[in-house]
Amino acid sequence: MVIALALSGPITDPLDPLNMLFGYIAIAVLVASLIVLIVCLTPKARRIDPDVTKLFDNLWDKSLDYAQENIAAALRNVWETNKKVHDKKATLFELALWLTLAGLVILALDILVIRAII
Repeated sequence: MVIALALSGPITDPLDPLNMLFGYIAIAVLVASLIVLIVCLTPKARRIDPDVTKLFDNLWDKSLDYAQENIAAALRNVWETNKKVHDKKATLFELALWLTLAGLVILALDILVIRAII
């Protein structure tokens, strides 16, 4: 809605420095949020271990307790690796949301305050 107001509202003096400053900053922040969101949503490599064939070959002649410990250790390693990937994506997504909010607030300030002063 704020973007629609910005595009449809009359600009009394488009070359006013304060109006241009707020407008350019808002657009830059919104573009930055879009870039961060694209980086966040691109697929990342996840580990899908343990490989059942390797486990079968390596643990076939071992005891059941040894095999269970190795499988549990492999699963724990995979879960920790995937958790790091997920946490990084969640952090980037949160950053994108905050940048979007900041861009919209700056754009709203430009429309409601700066253009009203001019």
